[in-house]
Amino acid sequence: MSNDTPKFTADPSTQGSWAAPTRQQSSNVAKTLAVTGADWIWVDTEHVAWSQKLLVEVIQMIDDESHGNRIPVVRVPSKTAFDCMACCQDAGAGGIITLHVETAEEVAAVVAACRFPPTGHRSYPPFTFLSSLT
Repeated sequence: MSNDTPKFTADPSTQGSWAAPTRQQSSNVAKTLAVTGADWIWVDTEHVAWSQKLLVEVIQMIDDESHGNRIPVVRVPSKTAFDCMACCQDAGAGGIITLHVETAEEVAAVVAACRFPPTGHRSYPPFTFLSSLT
């Protein structure tokens, strides 16, 4: 399983949208943005409190509704929200944004939490090795 997201590495100029309703979380916003021409859609969990169920649904909806043409990118609530990072990646997020990272050690901790062994310590999600299901 690769840690690279081809759209980000292949073309340095990308366009994105922000799926962060300020008062009420909704999968309708993500569904609408998924059919736009954006390369990626940013889901903000720092300033908007998403339930885990709805967050997973939104990430998967972006991928499904765009037929894999939009990359869900999630800004996590904190630089130590490793469980949220793993959950988002397991759901299909193609990128994680962290905030207030100030030292090389903090960067290394985030990277290790988001990568599989041998370059990190993220655990493999269920069904990882069943190619027809993942």
